[in-house]
Order: sequence, then structure tokens, then C-alpha cells
Amino acid sequence: MNKPPIGASPEWYVLPHRIKYLADAISMYTAHERIGSDKEVTSVMRKWATEIICHCDTLDRLQDLKEDNK
Repeated sequence: MNKPPIGASPEWYVLPHRIKYLADAISMYTAHERIGSDKEVTSVMRKWATEIICHCDTLDRLQDLKEDNK
């Protein structure tokens, strides 16, 4: 995937990159020293995971729309 030109970026570029960014953040937080003793750490990770699910659902729905328009 090539980066789109300056301006509004399409979903095929933005959503996968956001998913990767969130997944990397979750991965880093798993090494956090307070992960087993602080609900704040797992709460943040849970929010990011929920956002990943939402982005995956959006990508699936967009794919469905593209297939319907063929």
C-alpha cells in the first residue's frame, strides 16, 4: 500500500494503520509492570481492543458494500 497524497486519506489506508497502531500499543502495555495489579492498565487495553473490533467491523461492512455494488 502506497501512502495517499496529502489530504483526506481513504479508509483502505487509515483503518489498517489505526488497527496496527492500537495492536502495537496493546503489545507494549502487556509488558507494563502494573498489568497484573492495576485495573487502569487493563481498562485502557480493553478500550483499544474494542476500537480494533469496531474498525474491523467497519472494514468488513465496506467490503460488503463494495461486493453489493458489483
